[in-house]
Formats: sequence, C-alpha cells, structure tokens
Amino acid sequence: MQNDDNPTRPFESVSADFFTVAGKSFLVIADRLSGWPVIVPCGASSTASRTTRMFCCYFRDVGVPLRLRTDGGPQFTRYEFQEFMKRWGIHHLVSSLHYPQSNGHAEAAV
Repeated sequence: MQNDDNPTRPFESVSADFFTVAGKSFLVIADRLSGWPVIVPCGASSTASRTTRMFCCYFRDVGVPLRLRTDGGPQFTRYEFQEFMKRWGIHHLVSSLHYPQSNGHAEAAV
C-alpha cells in the first residue's frame, strides 16, 4: 500500500486518469494539494503518444510536477510514456489497474 505524499506547493504532485462521458474520452489531471482538476478532451485517440502530447501541454501551462500518480492503464504503462516520465524527471507512481480506490484522488476528480 502506498502512502499519500504531502506536496508543499501546487502542482508538485498530481494524479491522472481517463474517463468517458457520452461516448467521448477525457483525461483528468488533478493537483494533489489543491484538488484543482484539469480536463483534457482526448478525441478519438488516447494512445501513449497522444497522452504524452497532452501532458506536454499541461506542463507548459502549470509546470512540471515532481510526482505523477496514475492507474496501470495501457497509456501510462507503455514504454514511450515511461521514457517520457524519465526524461522529464518525474517520479511515476502506478496503482492497481482494476482497483480504482488505489488511485482515489484521480477517481474523485473524475
């Protein structure tokens, strides 16, 4: 079991997850200090490449976090996304894919 981290500034630690509404996919990225959610429309594509591009836009807008917590979804576990996290120096914590409570912060934002 992973303990929650205690961020000291906004957007230092964030959680992310994908969700679908009315047949459309979205990515939610939520700040773990303030709870501020950012919703990104995914269109028809939520691949690791597209997810990486969405995070680049997010980093441009709010800065690069030290930690990212996600579930074990395929977009987040692909080699391309993992390498992206390493290049940007982000500690990527992965919770259980089929146990939503383990990524509860992102689930609450959904």
